[in-house]
Amino acid sequence: MRKNRKAILLSLLTIAGIASCSIQKRELDDNIEEYSVIESNSDNRDFSDIELCDKTYTYEVETETSANETYQDKTASKETSDFLEVGKYAFLLEDSVLYTLYENEMYKITDIEKYQKVFVESSNGEYARVHTDNDMIGYISIKSLEYLPKDYIELDLSDQEVKVYNDDELVFRANVVTGKPSTPTDEGYTEILEKTYKRYLVGSDYKVWVEYFFSFNYSGEGYHDASWQPSFGGDAYLYRGSHGCCNMSISNIELMDRYIEVGTKNLVHK
Repeated sequence: MRKNRKAILLSLLTIAGIASCSIQKRELDDNIEEYSVIESNSDNRDFSDIELCDKTYTYEVETETSANETYQDKTASKETSDFLEVGKYAFLLEDSVLYTLYENEMYKITDIEKYQKVFVESSNGEYARVHTDNDMIGYISIKSLEYLPKDYIELDLSDQEVKVYNDDELVFRANVVTGKPSTPTDEGYTEILEKTYKRYLVGSDYKVWVEYFFSFNYSGEGYHDASWQPSFGGDAYLYRGSHGCCNMSISNIELMDRYIEVGTKNLVHK
């Protein structure tokens, strides 16, 4: 009887063991099948619910982001390395090329005409990083630039406006009428040669009285009041422009007289 009980008990344990192994095998098979289904639908899987896939995906994104950050930092470092702050205005001594800098190589952006005014942000002694009047930023050869002094006059032919700077501060500005297309005002970097008052200006086909005349080149051009002009600025110079002089209202040139003197530098540009 004991032998029979022992045999029965052994049989039961064996059956239980086999059942346990079968259950574990089925669970393993189920997991493999479920994983296979997930892999076959990888384009639609939700990574947040699958720890293994989520970690793999996150690692790939972090690697890509890290690479981008390294590239950006490297580029910025190359653009600013060895460039020291300047913070001054300058003008172009010659027609020049404005470049962009990429991986230590210069690529042309556009051409800039002689006498254009630029703001020099920084320089490394070979190139200057500049801001142009039309809000472009790039690099110009330092050999093409000359810095402006703290006191100077700027006559912008495109804007038909004159500005006066004292100690790098804008102290005066006014609309003007410059030379007409057939007798345009000369561009250049000169200075006020003389200041005269209450005189006639005489040419081949004109003789006019002015209260103020500030000569700025040896072509006979200068700033003077023009009582015959009904308005100043805009495109008036196209159809009632001067023979090259810069026409101003009497009130404006009277005020301008207070800020300039003989020898004040004068930049004329488009």
